[in-house]
Amino acid sequence: MNLNEWKKYPASLEYYQEMSEDIQAAAQIAGLSKKLKSKLRLGMEEAIVNIINYAYKNSGDIFIRATTDDEYFIIELVDFGVEFNPLEFNDPRSESKLPLEKTEPGGKGILLIKKIFTKTSYVYEEFQDIPANHLILSLKKC
Repeated sequence: MNLNEWKKYPASLEYYQEMSEDIQAAAQIAGLSKKLKSKLRLGMEEAIVNIINYAYKNSGDIFIRATTDDEYFIIELVDFGVEFNPLEFNDPRSESKLPLEKTEPGGKGILLIKKIFTKTSYVYEEFQDIPANHLILSLKKC
C-alpha cells in the first residue's frame, strides 16, 4: 500500500491478511515503532473484521488509505455498507465493574479501538459519488 493512495479490497475474511500486511507496510514506511505497529495491528483487526462481518448483507468492498503527518499515522476505512457510526455505540456492559472474562462476549471492540487510537472520527459522506461510511483512525507516532 502506498501512502496517500486509496486501495480497494473485497470485504471478505479471505483478504484480511493482505489488508493487514499492506497497513503494516505503510506503518513501516511512516517509521512507526514495533510497539505502535503491534497496537495498530490489533486495532485494525477489530475495525476491519467488523466491517467485513457487519457492513454488507452480501458482498462489497473496503477502501483503505494510510497517510502520515509530523504527529500522526492515519488510517481511513470506507465502505458502502449499512450506515453505522461505530463511535456512537455505547455498550452497556462497558459500565459494568465485572472482570472482562465474566461479561458476555461482543461489544468490546469499539472500546478497544477508542483506547488504541489517539483520535477517532466518523462521517457518512459521498465517496466516489456514493454515500459511504468513512472511519478515520489516528495513532500518535511517539
